[in-house]
Amino acid sequence: MKAKFVMTCGILFGLSACASTGTLQSTQPGTKLSGLVTRGAVEPHRVEVSLDGKMYTGEWRTTAPTPEQKAATSYPHQKHIGQVRSTLKASDGGTLDCHWDTHGETAEGSCSSGDRSYPLILK
Repeated sequence: MKAKFVMTCGILFGLSACASTGTLQSTQPGTKLSGLVTRGAVEPHRVEVSLDGKMYTGEWRTTAPTPEQKAATSYPHQKHIGQVRSTLKASDGGTLDCHWDTHGETAEGSCSSGDRSYPLILK
């Protein structure tokens, strides 16, 4: 029993050591919008976006690229592109609908709430 516990703790520690964090930044000057994408060893990763004093959270799952992404990317790089679609939720029930086109560890996209859209890039 003790050996299993120690091994489980070691694996969890090892996986947490593999985590990385990317910063989401707004491309609109003066917008109070920011966020983090925390990547672990496997998806789904965690995404958090702060907007107007509220924290929205959800999952970051990369799916196949769009045909437009494929057309704009040369063959060797196509294995590094994809898209993310997430609905982030706040504790008060509010939502942000977000989408990003990814390329390796970076992404460009936006989150929208109602009729407002907020561009965000991942660096």
